[in-house]
Amino acid sequence: DYTPEFTLTPAGKSSETIFAGTLNGKGFSLNGVHISETTTANTGLFWKTAETSTIKKLKLTNSYIEGKQYVGSISGRGGGTFSEIYSDAVVKASGSNVSGGILGYTELSATFDTIEFAGHAAVTTNLAGGITADINGVVVTMTNCHVSGTIEKLGTTGHMNMGMMAGRVNDAGDLTIEKCFI
Repeated sequence: DYTPEFTLTPAGKSSETIFAGTLNGKGFSLNGVHISETTTANTGLFWKTAETSTIKKLKLTNSYIEGKQYVGSISGRGGGTFSEIYSDAVVKASGSNVSGGILGYTELSATFDTIEFAGHAAVTTNLAGGITADINGVVVTMTNCHVSGTIEKLGTTGHMNMGMMAGRVNDAGDLTIEKCFI
């Protein structure tokens, strides 16, 4: 059961700043995070992440993250390096479009290493994935990733691409998956 402890706005949203630094969570957990941005895109702990960003050693537990589109528990949109991350968050794109367990829309090259998504990624229509929902024309590598969570289409209309690791690889995107399992 989800019990909110505190409400956040995605980091960088108010100034539309793309996170390009390093966040080392040192293995600590964020518990009970509630983010609800149902009228805007790019929803997660971070609004957007740069290809140069690194987010590592972080746990996100008992959390709920909802946005209009491009929703992920760590970042709504972007790329970068994600390593040693655990999330059991509910991640929901309520307007339609894209919901990924860790990163919603991968538009920049990304590396996912030692990731576990045990949450729930839900989307009204279009794309959903356990690690990322959409890889659009970029290089993505997933190593030692585990998805034990669920992927769900809400409603009965529209088309849908779903996948436990990635919902879709589009426009000459390049996805390498090694030592990952569901």
